[in-house]
Amino acid sequence: MTQKNSRTRVKNDGIGENRIQDLYKIYDSSNYNDFINECVNIINDSNASVRTKDRFLRIVRQSHSKDQAVTTVTNFFLAGSGLGV
Repeated sequence: MTQKNSRTRVKNDGIGENRIQDLYKIYDSSNYNDFINECVNIINDSNASVRTKDRFLRIVRQSHSKDQAVTTVTNFFLAGSGLGV
């Protein structure tokens, strides 16, 4: 679970749709470590608070697969869009 209620956590996250689309594009072609690094970069480049970034970064870094990492970044993006995940 990435969010305990539907309140927007990452207002105006600054990630941008293109960045998420690019992440999905490299999903198949990148190895695990490169993919995790890109997920970390996306979260770090956002306008989220340090506390929120740290929480999501911890989850990404503990991911055992690219599936888990992409789900975490997607949830981060959706929460920032106010869609409450």
